[in-house]
Amino acid sequence: MLKLNIAGDFFLAPTFLDQIKGSEIVDSDLQKVFTQADINIVNLEAPIVDKFTPSEKYGPSLHTDARCLEILKNLNINFVTLANNHILDHSAEGLKSTIKYLTQNNIDFVGAGKDLSEASGPFIMNKENLKIGILNFAENEFSNTDGNYPGASPLNIIDNTIQIQCLKSEVDKVIVIIHGGAELHKYPSPRFKKLLEFFANQGADAVIAHHTHVYNGSQVINNIPIVYGTGNFIFPKKNADISWNLGVICQLEIEKNQPIRLKEIPVILVASNAIKLKSLNETEIKHFLEMRKKLAKVIASEKLIKEEYQEFVGKVEKQYIHYLQPYTSKYLHKLLSIGLLPNFLNNKVKKKLYLNIIRCEAHRDILLNLLSR
Repeated sequence: MLKLNIAGDFFLAPTFLDQIKGSEIVDSDLQKVFTQADINIVNLEAPIVDKFTPSEKYGPSLHTDARCLEILKNLNINFVTLANNHILDHSAEGLKSTIKYLTQNNIDFVGAGKDLSEASGPFIMNKENLKIGILNFAENEFSNTDGNYPGASPLNIIDNTIQIQCLKSEVDKVIVIIHGGAELHKYPSPRFKKLLEFFANQGADAVIAHHTHVYNGSQVINNIPIVYGTGNFIFPKKNADISWNLGVICQLEIEKNQPIRLKEIPVILVASNAIKLKSLNETEIKHFLEMRKKLAKVIASEKLIKEEYQEFVGKVEKQYIHYLQPYTSKYLHKLLSIGLLPNFLNNKVKKKLYLNIIRCEAHRDILLNLLSR
C-alpha cells in the first residue's frame, strides 16, 4: 500500500519566513503524518525568486524566497503543484527560478513549464509496484499558458478530459489536482462541483481541489474520492479567522485494483507569536465536524448548493458591479457607491448586452481575444 498526502496552499512571504525556526513550524503529531507517508504534495502558491520581475496583471503579486525550501524538506514534502493563479506573478523569469530551485532540492513538480506541452504533461511515478499519474490544472487567470510560452497548465474541459483518458490507459491510478473555485465561498459552486464530478466520471481515481482558502467538503462517488476544496495549508495572514487558517491534509491510501481510500486530517495554522501548524484541539474538532456535517448536507442537494451560491453572489455583488463600470479612480468608485455617479448596469439594454457577449461562446471568444492583446 502507498500512502500519499495532498494539502492546499503553501505560501510564506519573506516577512513570515523571518519568524520561522526550521521544523518547529509543525507540531510533532503532524510531523509523523508527513514522515510516515510515501509522497507529500502541497500547492506552491508563489514563485521562488531572488529578484523581482513582476508580471503585468490585475490583482496581488506574491513571491517567496529559497528559505521556504528548507521548510518543505523538513516536513518531508517532496512534491509540489504549480498550476495556480500566482506562479507567474514574477513573469517567466520567476517560474524559471522556481523550477531551478525545486530541481536543485530534489522536489518534484507538475502543472507548469516552458510551454503548454510541458506545463500540461502528467507526472508519472512508480512506487510500491504502483504506477501513478498526476495531472494538475488551474482555472484561467494571468498565470496560464495556452501556447508556446511559459505558464501554468490551464483548465480546459475538452483537453483535460483527453489527458485523463489517455493517462488512464498508461497507469494504475490517475490523480487530478485542480486549483479553482470561488475564493472564500464556503461551498463549491454548482459549476465547479459538476466539473470535479465529471472528471471523476472520465477516469480520475481521485479529484482534489484547492484555491478557495476555505475547506469546501468532500464526497465519495462511485468509490472515487472528491475533495471540493482543501482549505489552506500554510498561508499566514494578518487578522485571519478560523476559516482561513483551517484546512485538511488529504491522505490517500492506494492499492492496485482497489479504490483509493480518503482520510481527511484537519489542521489549523496558529500565527500569533510564532507560526505553527497544529492538530485541532477538542473545541476546534467539534467546530470542524459540525462544519463538515453541514457541508455534506448542502453538497448532496442540488437545491441547497444553488441557494448557497446565490447567497454568496449577493455578498460579492457590489464588488463585481464596480468591476463592470468605466471608472478607473477609487474616488469615482466612492461616488458611484453613494449614488453620485451612474451605475451603467441600471441601463437594461446595456445589461442585456453584457450578459449576451459574456454568456455566448462565440462572443466570449472575441472578447477574450481583444482583451488579451
